[in-house]
Amino acid sequence: MQDLGQSAPAVTQTTRRNRGFIARMMSSGAVLALLLGGSGMAQAETLADALVTAVDTSPTLAASRARLRTLDELAEQARAGGRPSIAGTGSVGARSIYARRNRSSDFSHSGTTPASIGLSGSQMLYDGGQTANAVSGAEADIDTGRFDVRQTEQNVLLEAVTSYVEVLRAQENVAISRNNVGVIGRQLSAAQDRFDVGEVTRTDVAQARARRAQSQATLQTNLGTLGQARQSYIRAVGTAPLDLAPLPPMPDLPESLEEAIAIAENQHPAIIADQNAVKSASFGVRQAIGGTLPSVDLTGDVGAAANSSTQNRDALSAEVALEASVPLYQGGALSSRVRAAQALVSQRRAELFETTRLVKEQVGVAWETLKAARATIEASQAQIRAAQVAFDGVREEAKVGSRTTLDVLDAEQELLDARFALVNARSDEYVAGYQLLAAIGLLTVEHLGLNTQNYDPAQIDQPQNGNTLGTWPETEDTEWLNSWRP
Repeated sequence: MQDLGQSAPAVTQTTRRNRGFIARMMSSGAVLALLLGGSGMAQAETLADALVTAVDTSPTLAASRARLRTLDELAEQARAGGRPSIAGTGSVGARSIYARRNRSSDFSHSGTTPASIGLSGSQMLYDGGQTANAVSGAEADIDTGRFDVRQTEQNVLLEAVTSYVEVLRAQENVAISRNNVGVIGRQLSAAQDRFDVGEVTRTDVAQARARRAQSQATLQTNLGTLGQARQSYIRAVGTAPLDLAPLPPMPDLPESLEEAIAIAENQHPAIIADQNAVKSASFGVRQAIGGTLPSVDLTGDVGAAANSSTQNRDALSAEVALEASVPLYQGGALSSRVRAAQALVSQRRAELFETTRLVKEQVGVAWETLKAARATIEASQAQIRAAQVAFDGVREEAKVGSRTTLDVLDAEQELLDARFALVNARSDEYVAGYQLLAAIGLLTVEHLGLNTQNYDPAQIDQPQNGNTLGTWPETEDTEWLNSWRP
């Protein structure tokens, strides 16, 4: 058991301790994977199995990854602003002319079918940095989305761990309750036998019968809790908890609250996502300023025309030009865009500060919960030992008449409460450990070493852009609804 009361490391050693902890965690990833996957139970589902299933089937995580792909394409669209733009043109028509030489003559008719084809293109040469800053902002948005995916992944994994623990907790409580029903049932039978021979009164029998009814009600309550835990498991993991293996050892955790906070400030995906959001907003200010500057484009056109006039002449044309534009007055819209972008930067920075505070709070809460759970485990173990001795003694004393049936029932209840408390404390400790791991930003598929087929770190960490110009994946959404339009 880790010493949660260990003194905080010196400030000057924070970075060194942080790196050392990360190195230990990464080196233990393979060991953790073996622990999670090496259950000796033949058909039992391990915690690792549940986590993999949760990640592979989570619609929330799938939506987050799809959003990241959208951000990838938005960045590609921003890059397109600095590339040439070429379009083909074409037209065909009919022209009729009716004419006469003078008022006394008849009209004569002539007709042509003019047609033309051409290419037009343009290349942005200077736009005040709008395109460059739009690209930089879009790439920062990709980084934001990447760490949003990691945060969503943490939430999915933590919810799966919690639901797994809650099912095991409920199963243990049901087992304790069932055993308690049997014990009190035997006590009721013993009280009835002693009443039949005149050793106890009807009151003793009634007390035992009331306590048995209470134990049965507790059993039903715990069965209901187990049913609810199973439903929560199905939602979090995606499958029913048919046979769950015992919990494996928890992964290594920080040795002090200060170390945990230091890791969270450097590793937590929500903090890093907000940092990139600030960066993206800052590029937005520069992009807005660029809108107040001149722009220069290189344009060109080539074309061919047939039957371009009544003389049925053909024509070829080519043109190249530099086009410049200088915004002079836009009703205050341009300067308003700059101020709006600056306000957005202020908003993003405030959100970053708030996220940092929230993460620190989550680390502190998880740490204190873990500390309290471990203390409760020790106290509950001591309570069980003492309650067991007391129960055995009271039961023996009752056999010789120095204790009443109620004394025996009360001693049994105290022992039962201590067992429930131990089960709950152990479950709370396990969940708090993973909550702490999530609070410092290390509850990820990659860090836990989970073997999931649907997880591709390259897709998350290195978005692929610019490799599919003019193409897109064929899906049901790209099918044409009619022969003339998609």
